[in-house]
Amino acid sequence: MRSSAAEWDTYLQARVKQRFTAAQIVTTQYLAAPEGDVEGNRTFSGFETIDVNPAFFQRLDGKLDALNAAGLLAVPALLWAAEWTTPAINATNPGLTLPEAQAILLARYQVARWVTCETGAGAAADERELKRFIDGNAHRVAYDAVDAPTVLVEYAPELRAIESNWPKIKFHALREHAGLVFQKRLEG
Repeated sequence: MRSSAAEWDTYLQARVKQRFTAAQIVTTQYLAAPEGDVEGNRTFSGFETIDVNPAFFQRLDGKLDALNAAGLLAVPALLWAAEWTTPAINATNPGLTLPEAQAILLARYQVARWVTCETGAGAAADERELKRFIDGNAHRVAYDAVDAPTVLVEYAPELRAIESNWPKIKFHALREHAGLVFQKRLEG
């Protein structure tokens, strides 16, 4: 969370050289950086009702991309309900302190993905393939405020399986990935 790109690359190179195949990542700031990442971003704010901070996850996505590019499997710990001997750490641990409904919301945000389609065969083919994906996954698709489709999964390996089964569907951690793609839906 607090490493620069160069420091993260050094870490990854060392892990590969040591023949590691995976790296566990705590995906909230509480353990390694309770004050937030190097830019001061925290995973969320609030307690009874949380507001998730997308900027934190954008930076984390870059680290996960680099981890994958190094050939290492990312093993995210979405919420860790462990108690530590340091009370200050426990006080910032969302897996331990958040109300259950808010902890679930935070975990689901971490594995939710907005979906688009890029078949390379034009807009009509993209829409057909996206509809096929949505119809085939109706039990896990929800729509946000601008009616953009989002796939909700329970855990990261499930998301990876879906991604590998639907190569023409693009999965995005943030809706902002598409810029103006959804703007036309807002305008009517």
